Amino acid sequence: MRGKRRRQRGVALALVAIFLAVILGITALGVDLGRLAHTANEVQTVADAAARGGAKSLLDNSGTAGFGITTAHLISSKNIVNGVAPPNGDVLVDEGSYNPATGNFECCTSNSPCCSNGTWRGLTCVNSSSCTRRTAVLAVPHTTVDNIFAWVFDFISGGQLTTTAAAGTPNRQTTVERLAVAFAAGPSTGCRIPDECAADPTNWGCWCDHGVAPCLPLSASVCDFPQGCTANNCLPQLTVSNNTTDTACWTGFGNNSSDNVVRSYMNQGPCTPNGQTQQVGIQSVGGTISLNNGINTNGSNNVFDLAQCMAGLGTAPQNQPQGCALDANGNIIPGARGRIFIIPVFDKGTACPQQCNQSGPIVGFATVEVTAYSPGPPRTLSIVARADASNTQNQVGGVCLATDCRIDMVR
Repeated sequence: MRGKRRRQRGVALALVAIFLAVILGITALGVDLGRLAHTANEVQTVADAAARGGAKSLLDNSGTAGFGITTAHLISSKNIVNGVAPPNGDVLVDEGSYNPATGNFECCTSNSPCCSNGTWRGLTCVNSSSCTRRTAVLAVPHTTVDNIFAWVFDFISGGQLTTTAAAGTPNRQTTVERLAVAFAAGPSTGCRIPDECAADPTNWGCWCDHGVAPCLPLSASVCDFPQGCTANNCLPQLTVSNNTTDTACWTGFGNNSSDNVVRSYMNQGPCTPNGQTQQVGIQSVGGTISLNNGINTNGSNNVFDLAQCMAGLGTAPQNQPQGCALDANGNIIPGARGRIFIIPVFDKGTACPQQCNQSGPIVGFATVEVTAYSPGPPRTLSIVARADASNTQNQVGGVCLATDCRIDMVR
């Protein structure tokens, strides 16, 4: 018995050595994976900051080419990734525009894997031939991490542990790459009816009392609006004369844009026309509206002339404006009538002028003040941009037209 015990000496030590090797291996693997996860967070932070800063720079500089890329690189160089500030070559940046309806990034350069190849990590990039709208930035930073122990395994891809092995793939180093897209999101939801006014949505005085400007049943084309415009005088005159020179259309906000439907949206106060009262539909970016050139042979019943009446530019007794009034800080003054309205902005492509008598997707809303009316020909309304600070429930997507602008991250 004593001999058997002597032969068992050292067994515990051997087991301890074996388990210690396993524990150290697991610890080393945990350190590697933890470092990869931490680095991935750093890379994502750089992507978010570079994209957001680049998009803000484009907005502040009216979409001038190069400002988004330059600012994105400047911001990324102020951050730390894997212990160092990433060089410009490790942060690939593209300028362009983001389409919230399709989820596609429209490229103006080819400085990222997505814009070079068309797709990358689930994002679709479309190369643009015109690049008239530089409102978004795509940032793709990356870095290389040296693995201590994790290289033994082939279950690491892009800085993450995967469920299947990539046979023969060396993992002594792991490339960590992330993506972010930021763009100038459009102004407020526009035709949103205040909850307090749902019982009588045609009472625009109620809208103004609750900080929401009503929708003027005119729609302007995005191609007539300078991108990133911040001055009050940068909006075009709204002109309705014929289908080839229009800078505006009238709309029923839905699928029906007949003259009677549009008049029914304007069934207010001293300018009450004939027609059935209808509720203003809730509109959002990505919705589609029917458009018409608004020319009608009925004289004073013309929709464009009624818009003149709504803005208080007509003659007595039809000279009381039906929109809202803003104070010096851009807040709607409860109970005060004025000429502040919301107009939807539609986009039918890159060609100008945009034709009416068709439908168009809403890409944004503009808060405007009607300042003058001309009976023509052609009939025109003069408008200026007004930033409405009262309604802060902005809708993701759309075009920034000096009204309630902000930068949104989309991925």
